[in-house]
Amino acid sequence: MPRVNKNIDYKKGFTRNARHAINNELYINEYDVETGNLKRNTFYKNGSSNIDHIEDYNPKTGNVIKYIDYNMSGGLYSIEEYNTENGQRSKLTLYYKDGETIKQIFNYSPTTGKIETSKTYRENGTLYFSMVDYPDEKMFVRTYYDIDGKTITYIECVDKITHTSRFVKPGGELL
Repeated sequence: MPRVNKNIDYKKGFTRNARHAINNELYINEYDVETGNLKRNTFYKNGSSNIDHIEDYNPKTGNVIKYIDYNMSGGLYSIEEYNTENGQRSKLTLYYKDGETIKQIFNYSPTTGKIETSKTYRENGTLYFSMVDYPDEKMFVRTYYDIDGKTITYIECVDKITHTSRFVKPGGELL
């Protein structure tokens, strides 16, 4: 169930306000001028200027559309994106400790909410493997890449019922 934040009438004229929470933590809320509803909530870590996380909302529906989480050093930790209409998660991006290099990307089905595709990257930013789920065939396929991130090393086909794997070279030859 998506969290919905609705604003009351007397705040309709405000576009921002701030409030303190426990442990000297601070929230800054930004409101949509037309609807008066919350459009962004920025949460700062214990009395500092370091952002802990940001929540973006669709001011018309009140659904969360993006959640950005930061690591202790201020770099990106993760970004979760949601369908603007139904509030269901559509994409998750995870980052390495440097807060810039993408570690993994997961794309979710708009109907089932399950992972449809994913990509995993090495710390140098090159593609390590990608995965595609085929729910009708009850299998998923992982494609592994050489260090260049472009050349396919081998493909792994996994049967989700028997939990067995088959490894294939790019030309179709079994390993």
